[in-house]
Amino acid sequence: MALVAASITAAASSMATEAGRHAWASLGRLVRRAFGDRAPAVLPEQAPAQPDPEWVQDLARKLVDYAAGDERFAADLRSWAVDSRVPATAVGDAVINTISGGATVHGTVIQGRDFTGSIHFGSSASADER
Repeated sequence: MALVAASITAAASSMATEAGRHAWASLGRLVRRAFGDRAPAVLPEQAPAQPDPEWVQDLARKLVDYAAGDERFAADLRSWAVDSRVPATAVGDAVINTISGGATVHGTVIQGRDFTGSIHFGSSASADER
């Protein structure tokens, strides 16, 4: 449930971005296929502008509960949660950072939120001192 809740939070809180809208729309399609006309408030036009944690947890709980009785939906929901993660999404005071999609990273990666000051890699000596 934690992965589903985190993915729903990331998608819902990043609907202003193309990746967020895509993730949210794909969740809406998944839910419409599973629930039909009985879909919980998960469609983009029904989501609160700023989903609070309780709303996200309630939605995640509904979807996870439904998935417990429907193996296909459970597999589709897990797949959506993994595939739709939106990298470096700010959620309130938290941030969800992800490197995914078969990425291979060579070197240093910094992910975070609200950086202040400089970030330096390597020696503290300036280029002139080397």
